[in-house]
Amino acid sequence: SIQALDIHRCLTKIVKRGSKTQAHKTLSLLKQIFSYGVVLGVVNYDPAAPISRNDVCKPSKRSNRKLDNDEIVKLMSKLNDHSIISEQFSIALRILLHTGQRRGEIMNAKWQEVDLEQGTWFIPATKNKAGRDHIVYLTSTVVKFFKRLKALSYGSEWVIPSKSCSEKPFSERALTRAVNRAQEQFGLKKWVPHDLRRTHRTLLARMGVSYHAGEKALDHSLRTGVEE
Repeated sequence: SIQALDIHRCLTKIVKRGSKTQAHKTLSLLKQIFSYGVVLGVVNYDPAAPISRNDVCKPSKRSNRKLDNDEIVKLMSKLNDHSIISEQFSIALRILLHTGQRRGEIMNAKWQEVDLEQGTWFIPATKNKAGRDHIVYLTSTVVKFFKRLKALSYGSEWVIPSKSCSEKPFSERALTRAVNRAQEQFGLKKWVPHDLRRTHRTLLARMGVSYHAGEKALDHSLRTGVEE
């Protein structure tokens, strides 16, 4: 009984809450589900088939936002104020800026993957957008960040456990929502957690770190012909 209009209304609700990318992902998933249903003979047609990504909403423009030195100093100061953003999220953002890793990787990290003595953070392929194992080597400063998170996790296996259930991690979107709610208090031009990754990469280049080393640090795929 599901019609294209029902799907469009559902996707519109997702767009209205500010999740354009999620709306496109949901449309893609629905197309797969209904297409498989047609193959099995469970449904006669795919009601999602006539709906295009542009029918839902135009894709968000890719951001190239990077924080400059003054903005970084101001952000670090604001992150000390836990009335603006929780201490757990504040530390998570600091780790992202210091390591250049992805939002989902810190929000889904487990303590068994972090070796505070050796100063390493192992990101398994299952949690890595690139689909491969990755090791992040931690500075003494970042080790201190993780140690504080350890104290705040109260025995949970998750580095940043949910407040409602310590057996589950916070969703990665929770970090972005927290940043969005605090935009005015930060006093910066609008930014999102992923901008810290771009900022980190820019700083590495500015410090004279080679292209090869910088890309490997962020676990980017190297250009064809570049030896890993």
